[in-house]
Order: sequence, then C-alpha cells, then structure tokens
Amino acid sequence: MEQLKTIRRKISVEKEQTSYDLNPSEPLFTARYLGKAVVTENFSPTTGYSLCSSYTEQLLHNKNSGRRPRKIEILISRNISRGLSLSDPSGKVQEDTFQLQNIAFCTTIKKHPKVFTFIAEKDGKLFCHAFLCSKEAKARAICLAVTRAFTVAYDDWSRNKSRLVKKKERKTKEAEIHDVISADQNLNNTQDPDAEEEEDDFREFAKDRLHTQEDLEELENSLDVMELVRGNRSASEGTENSANDENDGHKD
Repeated sequence: MEQLKTIRRKISVEKEQTSYDLNPSEPLFTARYLGKAVVTENFSPTTGYSLCSSYTEQLLHNKNSGRRPRKIEILISRNISRGLSLSDPSGKVQEDTFQLQNIAFCTTIKKHPKVFTFIAEKDGKLFCHAFLCSKEAKARAICLAVTRAFTVAYDDWSRNKSRLVKKKERKTKEAEIHDVISADQNLNNTQDPDAEEEEDDFREFAKDRLHTQEDLEELENSLDVMELVRGNRSASEGTENSANDENDGHKD
C-alpha cells in the first residue's frame, strides 16, 4: 500500500506543469484564492507594490487561521471588456470579472514568490486580491499574462481611436464638398439653362465621388477642386467666344 502511494506521488510530480504558454489570447490558470481586502490608503503606481505586499500579509494570516483557500480558475483575455475572470471549477461560486481598464496594479510578492496579487476597482472601491500558486513560475506567468493583455488591449484601443479620427476627418471633407456644391447651386439660379445643365452634370459627378473614400483622400482641398472646374469652364467659354468673334470677322 505504501509503495502504491509512492508511485502516485511520483506520477503527480511528473505531471506538474513547469512552463506556461502565454501565446493564447485567453490563457487559463488555476490557483488558490486567498481572498480580497478593501484598499483604504491612497493608491498610486508608486505605492502599488507596498500596498499589495501589506494586504498579502494580511490575507495570508487569515488563511493560516481559517480553512484552506478554495481553488479557482483565472482566465485572462485581451478583450478589454472581459479582462480577468475568476471562476470556481465546481460552478458553486458565481464568476467574477474585472475589465482591464479597472485593474490598477498587479505584481508578485518577493517575500512570498508563489503569490500573485492585483488591485482593481469594483463598485467604486479598490480591492486587493491575492492568489497562492503551486509554483513561483506560475505566479510570474499570471502576472506577465495580465500585463501583456493590457498592452495588447491598449494598442487595439489606440488603433480604433485613430480610425475613428480619420473617419471623422473624411466626413468633415464630405461636408465641405457638399457645402461648396450647395453654394454653387444657389449661384446657378442666375445662370443660363445651358450653363445650369453643365453644372448639374458636375454635381452628379461630385455626388458620386462623395461615397468613395479613396477619392476623398486625394481631394486635399475641395475649394481648389471647385476653382479648377470653374477655371476649365471659363477657359472653355473663352475659347468659344474667340471662335464666335472669328466667325463674325469672316462674315464682315
């Protein structure tokens, strides 16, 4: 019987994970949840580690005087809304989620290298959460995964913001072109029918271009475009007038 126990312990040690893959967008870890404590002091990035260290000591003391901490799963997502999720594998405890933008600080503790801890906002208050891992490497891996998830999420947010700014700029250019066309339409009320028909053709052409983002990017200044079109018309009208004058001269 004793020999069987020895074999089981050996298999358990061989199965224990020694490395952790941080490439998946949502890595999953297991750890013992030491609990949480309300952060009553003023928090800042410079005081984050000392606060985490202090509250870890408090939570570890509570662990030693009570029952064994429950095992939980820690899911870390690069989705800014999902962020870090805590769940009970047995399903008895409701899942708790912390959005990445609400996580103020995360670290491992030098005095207790198997402990991972983070400070996050929930319901308008800051809480320090601590987790006891089976290995130091796992605690560091969880901390690194949270940091990477935040970095990726922030980069995605920055790119989306940049796209929204560019989209707004394109809409502004569209509005400028539309205003210029509307102003021309008012001026056309005093023009002759032939000129009005020609301007109508241009308006139809310009209206089609309003829906083409690639073309709009080339129109750095819509006023320049309108002046160019008007200049071509003036040159064309000047050529026609010169031709008419020549014909009148031949008739004389």
